[in-house]
Amino acid sequence: MGIEDKEYLQLLGNRVRDFRKAMGLTQEKLAELAGISPTYVSNIEIGKYNVTVCVIKRISASLHVPAAQLFDFNSGKVERDELIKTVVEIKSLNSKEQKLILETIKGMLVGIKE
Repeated sequence: MGIEDKEYLQLLGNRVRDFRKAMGLTQEKLAELAGISPTYVSNIEIGKYNVTVCVIKRISASLHVPAAQLFDFNSGKVERDELIKTVVEIKSLNSKEQKLILETIKGMLVGIKE
């Protein structure tokens, strides 16, 4: 495996770790949700393993993010973490509160686009 591959795997591992932490999950909990071992999660996060597409699919589902976001190495970490935390907070609300927030956001988007 060339240096470029190792760097790519490290970037992917960093993204998995960042999303996991932003979601407030331990490696053990992510492993449980994704159906893999905690050691496997650890090795992914340090860039040691070349992960299969199927494992990426399970990890992204467990983190509630599209798989493509795990490969978006150019997005801003702070902004992304803030957004993820907000989404997690919204998911913890009841259905009525979620609908209210959604309608508020939609109204704001209309105002921004005008």
